[in-house]
Amino acid sequence: MSCFPAKNTSTAPPSGGAIDFDGGKLEILTARSLAAINREPEAYVLRFCGNAERAEWNACRFSGGWTDKPVEMWSVNHPGFGGSSGSARLDRLGPAALSAYDELAKQAAGKPIYLSATSLGTTMGAACR
Repeated sequence: MSCFPAKNTSTAPPSGGAIDFDGGKLEILTARSLAAINREPEAYVLRFCGNAERAEWNACRFSGGWTDKPVEMWSVNHPGFGGSSGSARLDRLGPAALSAYDELAKQAAGKPIYLSATSLGTTMGAACR
C-alpha cells in the first residue's frame, strides 16, 4: 500500500488548550495562517466541527480562503469529543459555543471574529448570533 501524506503548508502547527466549561473543560485548538505566523492576527475564525470531525483535524488543515490573510483559527471540540469533558448531548452545544465565543472575544479585543461550521457544528454557530 502506498501512502501519500498531506503536505499542508497553509498554517503553522496547531496548539491545544482548554477553557473552563460547565464544571469541566472545553478543548480548543488554535492555528495561524501563514500570513499570521510572524505577526498578530487581524481577525479570528471560530470553527465548530461536524459530528464526525474533530477540532485537531480542522486546525491542521485550515486553509481555504484564509491562507494569505493574517488570521487565527479557534477550532472547538464539542463537549464529549476529543479532550472536551462531559457528555456529548445536543443541549450542551449552545452553551459550549457561547463559552468559546466569549473567551475568543476577550482575546480578539475588538478584532473581527468569523464563524465557520459544518453539519452539527452549525447548531453551535447559530448560538453565537
